[in-house]
Amino acid sequence: MQVKLVDAGFIWTEPHSRRLKTKLTVQSEVFNGAILQQTFVVEYVVETHMCPDCSRAAANPNTWTAVVQVSFQPAMLQAVSVQQLILYLVHLGPCNT
Repeated sequence: MQVKLVDAGFIWTEPHSRRLKTKLTVQSEVFNGAILQQTFVVEYVVETHMCPDCSRAAANPNTWTAVVQVSFQPAMLQAVSVQQLILYLVHLGPCNT
């Protein structure tokens, strides 16, 4: 049984209501060539939410998160200790790259 969309349209709602209404008309053959057609209204409600990173930033804008990956060459480990390198990276602070 196939259902065909015959007609679709928007129904006006208040702009601030955060609701969208559509009027749909579908049609299908049900029995020995008999065609059934039905019209119904579908209502969508728009819900706003933020991603976890944005909600964290909105809750406390004075915080930041960072991920740093550092790879060492064997010769580099002899010249600089890991603690010195981490201290240097902490003093660099956040960067916008």
